[in-house]
Amino acid sequence: MPSLESKSEIKHNILKFTNQISNALTQAYGNVTIYVPPITASDDEIQRNPKMLKAFQEAVEDWTNKISETIEKEDKKQERELKTAQGETEYWSSRSATFNTLF
Repeated sequence: MPSLESKSEIKHNILKFTNQISNALTQAYGNVTIYVPPITASDDEIQRNPKMLKAFQEAVEDWTNKISETIEKEDKKQERELKTAQGETEYWSSRSATFNTLF
């Protein structure tokens, strides 16, 4: 029968593995898509065309909102105990995976 220490180590390794799988899925599939309007004109033409200019302004507002929402969501997540270097690494790896999905 495994000792308490080995059970704890097994549990820790399973949690670490599931966290790595979760991070990989987040990076592979992403969860935040930022729309970029098609650019079919020069900067000057866009500035002179109110409809095109409005489309870009709305896109920038949308980007700002999505990025702010992502940051807020990350801030609300409960931080794991960062008592070890591995815990600290997993925490920042998870945050990095989330922010890398902004595209």
